[in-house]
Amino acid sequence: MAVSFRIVTLLLQLMLKTQSVIWILFLMVYGVDSVCTLLHRLSLRQNIFEAHRMHFYQVLTNDRGISHLKVSAGYAPAQFVICMIIIFLYRYSPTMAGIVGVGMLVLCCMGYLLKFLLTKKTCICILKNKSISLFSCKKHKI
Repeated sequence: MAVSFRIVTLLLQLMLKTQSVIWILFLMVYGVDSVCTLLHRLSLRQNIFEAHRMHFYQVLTNDRGISHLKVSAGYAPAQFVICMIIIFLYRYSPTMAGIVGVGMLVLCCMGYLLKFLLTKKTCICILKNKSISLFSCKKHKI
């Protein structure tokens, strides 16, 4: 846990020094997973202070049977590529880095939706009123 506090401290120092919040995107992959999982659990009216297995990486390892090593080997390079793109673009145009960063954030959020296709506990179905339910399904009692 001490490592995570050090990383956040360094990011805060970088944000203060450069007067730019774009550096928060250095935690994009993990942040999107955490925030989207929190929102998902709130929508299900679950106690967010209780243990769960709803993070995307947990769905991949527990529900889909992918090894932890393979999941980590996907998460780390994805975050590394995002960091390199942000650094490269920021050097030339902080505005462009921000625009591309928001685009990558949207893509990560869309990628998070894959969780609903991969998990056995969630159903994506079109209800009679033509609305789409990603979080629960009355027909399938989830």
